[in-house]
Amino acid sequence: EKPYERVFLTPHRNNNIFAAIAETLWVLAGRNDLDYLTRYLPNAGAFSDDGTTWRAAYGPRLRNWNGVDQVKEVVNRFKEDPETRRAAMMIFDPAQDFIESKDIPCNNWIHVIQREGKLHMNVAIRSNDLVWGFSGINAFEWSYLHEMLAYWTGSEVGNATYIAGSLHLYERHFERAQQMLEVAKGKTLYAFGVPRARFATSFEQLDNTLREVLEIERSMRTRDPNIKERIAAIQDDLLRNSLEMLHVYNLHLNGAERGEILECIEALPENDFRIAAIEFFARKYKDKALFRMSERERAFFDYYWGEPEGTTLEGLYEVTRMLHYKKSLSYGDSWKKHGEVLGAFSNITRKFDRIEGLLSGAQATIDEGLLDTMADLSVYAAKYLTLMSEMYPDAFQTFLGQFPDAEPIKEYRGVEGYNAVTRLLLGEYNRSEQPRTLKTLEDCMQRVRHTYAELEHILTGPSPQDEAAKKCEAAKSLSLAASHAVTLLSKEEPAAMSAFAGQVVRL
Repeated sequence: EKPYERVFLTPHRNNNIFAAIAETLWVLAGRNDLDYLTRYLPNAGAFSDDGTTWRAAYGPRLRNWNGVDQVKEVVNRFKEDPETRRAAMMIFDPAQDFIESKDIPCNNWIHVIQREGKLHMNVAIRSNDLVWGFSGINAFEWSYLHEMLAYWTGSEVGNATYIAGSLHLYERHFERAQQMLEVAKGKTLYAFGVPRARFATSFEQLDNTLREVLEIERSMRTRDPNIKERIAAIQDDLLRNSLEMLHVYNLHLNGAERGEILECIEALPENDFRIAAIEFFARKYKDKALFRMSERERAFFDYYWGEPEGTTLEGLYEVTRMLHYKKSLSYGDSWKKHGEVLGAFSNITRKFDRIEGLLSGAQATIDEGLLDTMADLSVYAAKYLTLMSEMYPDAFQTFLGQFPDAEPIKEYRGVEGYNAVTRLLLGEYNRSEQPRTLKTLEDCMQRVRHTYAELEHILTGPSPQDEAAKKCEAAKSLSLAASHAVTLLSKEEPAAMSAFAGQVVRL
């Protein structure tokens, strides 16, 4: 939804923002030579048939397809008809690409369409590697092109939609991907209000400007003494900022002193590129304290380099609401059709026993690890409250009296009742300090065991129907304790939380 937020930073990703910038400029200029590219992508030659070019480089295909500049033709189409549906650019060429080669284009087709003042981009991809392909370059380079096309058509940047026939992760990246999941963060740098440079060059001036940009880049390799003045003369903020970044990286490649590199980073505009430069060189120098940062930058890096955030209770409920809804489509009300004890409570008991077994050393399975079983327990305890609203309306109405934000009792019944119950529990969680007094998993388990035992005692007693109010309180405490346990587990096992959420999405 915000493709101009093009800088991706994730611990252990170890991406190279400078290589992404360099390759993007190379593509936009219509080039395919490895002489330029290998300075930033040393392994680029491994994907070349002749050792000097990429035969299927996107640049020539976009800017000179048998003499046709597809980018120019798209701009012209919009001038003729702002609502055209014909603004398509081809990359895969049947006349060239049904051969054996190290270089067959992965991204095959780009289509842009303008609606209600926004320019939307669609990219069709036959084969996309998540690490080297999509997040390494594709999303970045097409975001750059998207912004340029929006500027030339007088539009806002709209959505970018990627359609991939095969989206995959190579085995060589498995370990890195696991490390990334273990420290995954929920916020991007843009959530901290970090700005970005804007593109503002007319299409008529594009080629001359890009030609000058790449001539300046060439001079960086030999340490031109006038390089800063030449960069400053570029009027376009995004292109100038891109050159400033390449200057920093070329200083590094040329063996410049650390002080000179840090001075150039400090002179960069405070935006997404500068944050990416700081992150890159903090990894290179293994020293985060070298960089002077603004308050906004410090806030981001405190978050980025801090401990894993884990999920919030609100985030957990977003997942469990989806889980409850999808399971309801398959199983309906089967969880309660055998009544309160044999139906609802037996499901709670099954999850409770599984958790105790896992804590005692039982083997976890793909879909029944500790985190997702604890989440299931929180769901069944909350669903039990929906049953209470139906079986014991008077007692449940009394139970609702303690909540200032309670909804009418009818909202807590049936399949939709689960959503209302979780809203009730979230309000209680945010108002009360009691759930957050549970600092550890063991604290949570003591509460779970206590409330489970209390509920079991009532249900196996002589008159469980007379204790409906107590059952509601026990179910509330049981669900909140289990839910809070999940938030704690998600900090210790972010990969397990990601896997659980992913399984719910795929149900």
